[in-house]
Amino acid sequence: MMTKGPQVVFTASLAGELGATTKAVMIREAQSKLIGPTDMLAFDPEATEESMEDGGLVARVPAPGLHEKVYAKLDHYGGDTGDVITFYRQGEN
Repeated sequence: MMTKGPQVVFTASLAGELGATTKAVMIREAQSKLIGPTDMLAFDPEATEESMEDGGLVARVPAPGLHEKVYAKLDHYGGDTGDVITFYRQGEN
């Protein structure tokens, strides 16, 4: 039985602004880091190295190509919806 990966959602403002390659890299990074207790990822243009914050709940990764922080949040909905990774800017969640 093949397991389905999480659904991926970008807020409307990000969907129209980010290119396909940037989105693909962000999705791949989020899928690899949003495991275990880590349920949020901060793509930070000011970060110079990866780090874990809030007791391992938040992964912070360098994102030099972005103009501002972008967050990825993993939510577990169960049922038909399952897991969803939402990408958003601060204040959009």
